[in-house]
Amino acid sequence: MPDYTIGVVEDAIRVLDTFVDGKDRFTLAEITKESGLGKNKVFRILSTLQKHRFINRNEAGAYSLGLRFLEFGARVQSQLNSSWTSTRISFPADNFSGSYWLEPLCSSPSSWSPTSRCQCWTCPFGPEF
Repeated sequence: MPDYTIGVVEDAIRVLDTFVDGKDRFTLAEITKESGLGKNKVFRILSTLQKHRFINRNEAGAYSLGLRFLEFGARVQSQLNSSWTSTRISFPADNFSGSYWLEPLCSSPSSWSPTSRCQCWTCPFGPEF
């Protein structure tokens, strides 16, 4: 099967995957090491992501996720229908195995927000997901 992916987009995803670690901030050196990409490429990717508010850089030079992700999270939230009793979520086999069901735990699943961290939904990954 042909590979129709775009290399630089794959590289940007590798950079963003660094932030899944659980730390709030990373240095350029840490992101470079974790992503396995060259320092110049990582810097250019981070600069582009920063320009579009996907990444923040503080005064000390540490990088963190930007508010643009909350905008996407809010869009996902609006797509969730509070009348659903469950939502099936499938993950690629290389990250997680199988599919999972998220079940509402509270009487108002619509009260979920991107910062609620699974307070209204059971989640197989625990409360930090």
